[in-house]
Amino acid sequence: MTLTTTFALLHAAGACHGRYRRLAKSLGGTRSYGKNTPIPLSKILELNGLADAIWALFAVPQDQEAERDRLARLFACWCVCHTPLADGRVVWDLLADARSRHGVEVTERYVCGRASRADLTTARHAAGLAYRNIAGDPTAYYAACAAFSPSHPNACIGVTFASGASAYTAGPTGTGAWVAAVSAQAKQFETMLLGIES
Repeated sequence: MTLTTTFALLHAAGACHGRYRRLAKSLGGTRSYGKNTPIPLSKILELNGLADAIWALFAVPQDQEAERDRLARLFACWCVCHTPLADGRVVWDLLADARSRHGVEVTERYVCGRASRADLTTARHAAGLAYRNIAGDPTAYYAACAAFSPSHPNACIGVTFASGASAYTAGPTGTGAWVAAVSAQAKQFETMLLGIES
């Protein structure tokens, strides 16, 4: 299955006007391309970048939502476990509280059918307590909590927060470490999308 969206779905979901126009221009215009012609998310990643491709997860057709949620949760977990930091570590290394790590692990098991929704909710609650009680920089904990958030109809909110928070943990926006983190995330997101398509 190829994860896709359309200009009509993006518009209905409230896509940013400027980013919508940029994509439309790259694809030859909405009239020429077709407002209901499927646009692979891998194409949005290529043309508009990671942030827009992740946002487009909100606007997939209904019959793609289950696969979308699976990818979103797995990618959010990847962001927490593998986003590189400037010092060579990854965001996962900052998760000193076992409840945060357990939450990510339970999410991965949930996606693979080895944990229940109740397990996921319990793990999320425990990681939320860890996040609120942390005395140091909470960014990594926030990313971990976001990675497995089941509080929305889909997992898009979680992946949006997890990718952004993990990249910012690597380094403030615009720094070399941030650019490297986003680049690594984009490469992994593309790998996951192409894995679905194959």
